[in-house]
Amino acid sequence: MNQLGESETKLEGGLVRLTAWVEERNIAFLICSVGMAVMLLWAGSFKMTRPRC
Repeated sequence: MNQLGESETKLEGGLVRLTAWVEERNIAFLICSVGMAVMLLWAGSFKMTRPRC
């Protein structure tokens, strides 16, 4: 196998391991959850403060 083929195999193996790691820890759900909490806290802070005119 030539050098290019070997590097492609290593890249594919690394991507598969990265994908498995992300799915195992459910990273997408955690990012969405943190984002939603920040947005809700930000919107809630407007309810508790006086508007500036």
